[in-house]
Amino acid sequence: MLCDRRRVVKLKRPMIGAHTGSGASPDNTLPSFMEGIRSGADIVEVDVHAEVDGTAVLLHDDSPYLLTHTFEQLNRPDMRRRLNPAYEEHEIATPEQILQLSDRLGTKLNIDLKSAASIEPAVKKETAGS
Repeated sequence: MLCDRRRVVKLKRPMIGAHTGSGASPDNTLPSFMEGIRSGADIVEVDVHAEVDGTAVLLHDDSPYLLTHTFEQLNRPDMRRRLNPAYEEHEIATPEQILQLSDRLGTKLNIDLKSAASIEPAVKKETAGS
């Protein structure tokens, strides 16, 4: 507790967050999400962008390929390598995959919508199942 002259303030324990990619696996991949959970964090952060046909995908950095390629095209090994060589062996994940995992495991999420274009695809996919 912290006291000031007028009142007593009860401090709450802060939540510890893990950003996917803070471990050994490339950021925003399913293995990096699982690393965040195994780290003991209270919440795991993922980053969401939208690609050309409006599918929400997990990527930290913006890429011109998001404007010209679909999810299926982006998820080919040669294309993943162009996005970032670290992704060659790791498929690009979707928010839907992470939401299903986090729901099953009881993990809280911090979803970082990286652009205005990613808001509608992310929200539409999330509310479609409700």
